[in-house]
Parts: sequence; structure tokens; C-alpha cells
Amino acid sequence: MFVLVIAILTLPTFQQLTRVFDLKGLNGFNDPVEVPKLTYENYVTGKFQSQVDEYLNMNFGFRERLIPLYNQYAWDFYKKTENNGVFFGKDNWLYFYEMLQDQYESLTYKYCSSGEEMAQTFERDARMVYYLQEILKEYGTTLFVCIAPSKNEVFPEFLPENDRFNHEGGVHADEFYVKRFTELGVNFLDLNTYYKSLKGHVDYPLFYKAGSHYSHIAATYTSDTLVKYMEAVSGLDIKDFSFDEPYVTTPQNIDRDMENLYNLMRPIERVDYQYVNITPIPDSTSAKLRWLTIGDSFYWNIAEKIRDAGLFESTPFWYYAKEVYFDPGIFNAYERNVVDELLEADIVTILWCPINLYALEHNFIYNAVLSLCQVENYRNNLIDVIHNSEGWYNDEIEKAAQRNITVEEMIKTDADYMINQHTQTLLNDHAEKEVPSERNPRISSISKYFDGKTAYEKYLLKRKYRELKKTNGDKTTEELFEEASKSLMANA
Repeated sequence: MFVLVIAILTLPTFQQLTRVFDLKGLNGFNDPVEVPKLTYENYVTGKFQSQVDEYLNMNFGFRERLIPLYNQYAWDFYKKTENNGVFFGKDNWLYFYEMLQDQYESLTYKYCSSGEEMAQTFERDARMVYYLQEILKEYGTTLFVCIAPSKNEVFPEFLPENDRFNHEGGVHADEFYVKRFTELGVNFLDLNTYYKSLKGHVDYPLFYKAGSHYSHIAATYTSDTLVKYMEAVSGLDIKDFSFDEPYVTTPQNIDRDMENLYNLMRPIERVDYQYVNITPIPDSTSAKLRWLTIGDSFYWNIAEKIRDAGLFESTPFWYYAKEVYFDPGIFNAYERNVVDELLEADIVTILWCPINLYALEHNFIYNAVLSLCQVENYRNNLIDVIHNSEGWYNDEIEKAAQRNITVEEMIKTDADYMINQHTQTLLNDHAEKEVPSERNPRISSISKYFDGKTAYEKYLLKRKYRELKKTNGDKTTEELFEEASKSLMANA
């Protein structure tokens, strides 16, 4: 018994030092904590001791098993969880904190001091989306906004009591944009309202209790609606597909992502998780488009089966306008040339769930409009200006030190601030629906190649442009479009 007790006491330390057992990590995000360095200064101030506590708390042996064991105990006996960002509603329905804030009007105050100020931000973003849509039309690119469904709005009856979340006077982002986009003539697909209409009329779950996103099967079925809307706004025919028979299997992470954050040893509730595949219908006459999406995690579900079926030529995804997926090349979206990316795309989708609509711009729309209208890659141009100005750069070094961030982070922050200010100037210089007439000099004459052409002819032109760009990277954009245009005319 003594040996057994000693073994139990020392085994976690042995595992911490050797990691002899390869254990799966915990769900959620954990900042890595480095081994603290002992110095005289941090020892006498007590900083070293706190750093050791933090390190041991994140790295003790068998942490990956002991924490779920404790969490399960706390849940089974006290219905208590350690995750403060996820809340239990009625009948074990889970909701993120931001969902509750959105429902009870308090999310406004995360971004602004009043509903009036929030509405002004929404108005500015809506007008810039309209500008971007209209400018891209000149270059054969169709833009539309997709509003993803919100669990708190589709299933409000399971929300927890609102006494701690309510804050009157806020503005609901999705309601504002639906009204304003309609008035401005912005293309938008409102899946939030669509899902409310589906509720109680379909034989598959729209949301699972333990998931924050629409269910995988609901998203797959919705891909049909998405593709049909793309065809309607672009005037192009995309390959049709059919749905296979639904099947039941072990849950994919997206269908129980909130419960996974609890790191329990067993599911809160056992249910049958449904999934469905799609089969493309052969069609040699359909267009295979380049579809660029800027959005949040609601993209993963709705586009997975579409990508697998090969309905599109390519489907690049800019996750929160920061990370690039499904497209070879530079991973950091900030380093991509936004003008080239928009010119190459046949369809551009801005896809956000309602809680992310409060920051619709997400450092993309303003930069895109300013880049198309004025200076090549506006954001990067500002960053270069700061780098090349000795006095300005020295100021950035000083500010970065005060905020305890890197100089590059400080420069990017200030560049985004200046883009915001320049956006306001652009808005002030134009009437509500008067689209800016200025164009980036590099692309100012390219729109002529799209004048008078049908939607399909524009698609053929852009497809040829993409083909030529792969093999003639040394040529200018103007030269590539001219060659593409001549090639199509010769083959007409």
C-alpha cells in the first residue's frame, strides 16, 4: 500500500517530465506557457513563484485526463461547469455568451456606447458594401452578403433567463442590415429568416443542443439554396446536384462544439447525429466558377460538400479576413493583393453569423473599396509608408513598447485606424448611393473588356484571364485581359 501511494503521488510528476503516455489534448484554446526563468529580480518580487504556479497548472502530468474527470464530477453532482463563455439554457440547450448578448440587446455595448452610435456604424458598413458590390460589377464579379442563421433567434424558447444579459436600447445587427440592404439594393441571402421558416417543417435538426452552428445536415441541405441564389444574382448556371440518403454516425466536432469546450468524460445527452452527402449531376455546359468567401466558421459546414463535389473551379476562403484556406499561396490574407483576388473571382460572398455582423467590416471591406478606387492594396501601402518614414516608425516603436505588443502589430493597428478615417472621408464625399468614380490606375481601363457582355461571356473572359495568369505571370493585368479578350474573340 505504501509503494502504491508513493507511485500514485509521483506518477503525475513522472508523466510531466517524460510525457511517456501520449494523451490527446483538451478541447478549446490554451496559450502555451514556457518554463519560467529564475532571476534575482523576479524571485524577490514574487513574479517567479506565480509563473511557476501558472506553468505547473498548465503542464502537470495527466492533465488531459484529470481535468475531464473533475469536470465530470462537478457536472454530475452540482451541474457546474468551468467554462464561463457557454451557458445552459432550458432542456440542456447550450448558448455562447455573445448569443445571449445579441438576443437581449447588450452586444451593442461591446462595440459602441449607445444604440445610435451602433446604427451609425452599421450605416457606414452597409454603404461600403454597396459601393464594393457596384464597383465589382464593372469587372464581372458578383458580390453578395450571406447572413447565417443564429441559434438564439431560431430557438429562443430554450434561452436562459435574461435578468443578467438584458440591456435595453441596443440595435440588432441582422435586423438593421436586412432593412438597409433592401433599401440600398445590396445582394443578400438571409438564412436567419429562412431557418425560422423551416423550423417545425423539416425532419432533420436545424441545430443540435450542444452545437453553436447550424447542424451539418441542415447546412448541407442549405447548400442547394446557396447555389440557387448564386445562380440568380450572377446569371450563371452552376452544376446541379442531388442529395443522397441521410445516415447516422458519430458526431462531427461542429455539431457539439460547445459541449466539447466543457471537456467532460461522456456526452451530456446521447442523440443520433444525422449527415447527408451530395452527388453532382454531370453537365458539361455549366460554369465552374471561382468563388471567394470572406467569413466566419459558419462557412465550413455549408461549403464542405460543395467543395468535395467539385462544383466550382476553386473555393478560396478567408477566415475572418485573416487566414486563407483552399487556395495555394500566401496563408496570411493581409499579404494577398486584394485587387487581384477580387478581379479573379467570379463570385464574392461575405458570410457572417448575426453576432459577427456587429463588426461586418472585419478589416476587409474598407480596404477593398479603397484599393479598387485609389491606391494599390491600400492597407499594405499605408504600412509601407510608415516603414519608410523614420520619424513615424520611431513613434510606432515607442507606442508598441507602451502597449507591450510588437512593432508590426502596432503598425497594422494604426494602418487600420487610418483606413477607417479615410473611409469616412470617402463616404462624406459621395451621396448615399453615388458610387465613387475614382479607380485604381492599374485597373482603371480594364472595365472596358466587360462592357456590353453577357454574364456568361464575362465568366469566359475571367476564366481565360485566370488561365493566362498562371503561365504569364510577368504580364500586367491590362495585358492579360487584353490577350484574354482577343483569344475569346478569335474563337467566337
